[in-house]
Formats: sequence, C-alpha cells, structure tokens
Amino acid sequence: MKILIVSQYFWPEVFRINDIGKGLVNRGHNVTVLTGIPNYPQGRIYSGYSFLRPTTENYKGVKVTRTPLIPRGKNSRVKLSVNYVSFLLFASVIGPFKLRHDYDVVFVYAPSPITVALPGILMARLCRCPLLLWVQDLWPESLTAVGAVKSRLILTLVGRLVRWIYLHCSLILVQSEGFIENICNYGIDRKDVYYLPNPAENFYRPVQLGLGAKERNEVPDGFCVMFAGNIGISQSLDTTLDAAELTKSYRDIHWVIIGDGVDRGRINREIMRRGLASNVHLLGWKAV
Repeated sequence: MKILIVSQYFWPEVFRINDIGKGLVNRGHNVTVLTGIPNYPQGRIYSGYSFLRPTTENYKGVKVTRTPLIPRGKNSRVKLSVNYVSFLLFASVIGPFKLRHDYDVVFVYAPSPITVALPGILMARLCRCPLLLWVQDLWPESLTAVGAVKSRLILTLVGRLVRWIYLHCSLILVQSEGFIENICNYGIDRKDVYYLPNPAENFYRPVQLGLGAKERNEVPDGFCVMFAGNIGISQSLDTTLDAAELTKSYRDIHWVIIGDGVDRGRINREIMRRGLASNVHLLGWKAV
C-alpha cells in the first residue's frame, strides 16, 4: 500500500510514529511522511535544518517531506500556539503541491494539537482515500486539564471542531481504552473506534550497566523512583514533589525526573523553594 503519514513530529524528534513508519516499511509498504522542521523539545530548529529550506529526506526507507514551521520556543504558551498554527497552515498549503495524490490511505498521528488532523483530512480528500486518526490526547479535555483555556465559549467551539474532525475520519484509533467513551460521545459509532496502544522499543528491558557507564553517575545511589517523559502541566509533577516532601527524611529515597517541557523551569524553582534538591534530581532531556 501507499501510505501517507501526517504528523507534526517525526525523526530526529523522538516519537512513537517513527517506529510505526519503520514498521510499515519493513512490512513492504510505501510510506511517506508529511511533517515539519524538527524543533522538539528544545524549542529551536535542529542543526542542519532551516525555516526557509524545507527538505525531503529518507529515514530507514520512509520518505520524509518537511514543511516550514515556527519553532515552539521555551516556556511560552503564545509561541507554542503559533507553532501549532504554523504547521497547520504550511502543511495544508504546501502538502498538496509537494506530494502525490495517489495514496491508498492517510494516517494522522495526533498528539496535541488535534488540528494536525486538518491537513490530513485535506490530503485524504485529494487522494479520495480513507483517513485513519490515531488519537494520543483528548481535546478539548487537554486544554481544561492544563488550565490553558477556561472560556466556556472557546471550549464549546473547540468541541465542535473536534466533532467535525472525528466525523471526517474513516477510522479512529486510540492509545488508551479510556478514550473510547469520550470519542463516542461526539456521535461516533463504536465500531469505528479501535484501541491501538503505543508500542515500546526493544531498549525497554533490563540491562546491565558497566561501572563506567555515564548514566550511572547521574543517578544517585539508594532507592530511586523515576519519571521519564514530557514535563508539562498535565503531568502534574507537583504531585511527585509532594511525595518527595513526605519522604524527605529518608535520605536513601530519591526522585529522579528525566525529560523536558514547558513546565520544567517552574518545577526546578519549586524543587529549590521546597528544599528538595537533595532528594529530587531533575536531569533534563536525554537522547535515546
């Protein structure tokens, strides 16, 4: 099959869709990805890429077509919103001109924001083919969970957009079974919603680190509780800090946070304010 994947994020950014693309190629499919210029999570365009120089690349057999976008920046909701809108606009305008219109299916990878589905819907219509939407975050629930939007009018309008998007999908895939009821509440038939969990890479297995491994030097001795992932408001890492405060007197218990995100700066300040620097360790983003 000829498959078009629409995703704002793709290699060298680290997302599950990278493995999906490789896996489809390994199964004999012809895979193209429409994506943006990489800038996650640092918030700046990766070295070797340029806003004014959209590129075509090959990633392990996956043909990658990049459109311009404005980088997300650091710790700014305004810049993040501009980043989302820029991909929506550039992908919707440039995608139809740079890509063929003979795909058998369009597959949209949809973490936040859900608007990534709009250029996917456009491409599916041009190709006259089915559209599969893989929902990673629920909208508008994601907006209310992080406190980004409180206006009932705006949430209602976003809800109507989400309903319109869902109704224009041939099949909706969800990474959590808990999403199914929310999606069906928009008038989607249950038979059109399938559970597709995120895969795990082979490196998620017990390994023996040598005594000289640099990773060992960053993790303290003792009993460690680790969080690895996006550091955003919706992750509620204040709950982790609350737990760290309760165990502060136990010097052999450490809380390790690996990752980056819009809330990292505030979490770091909270660690200092609460006097948790000795048992909470914010190690930053790590390449895999």
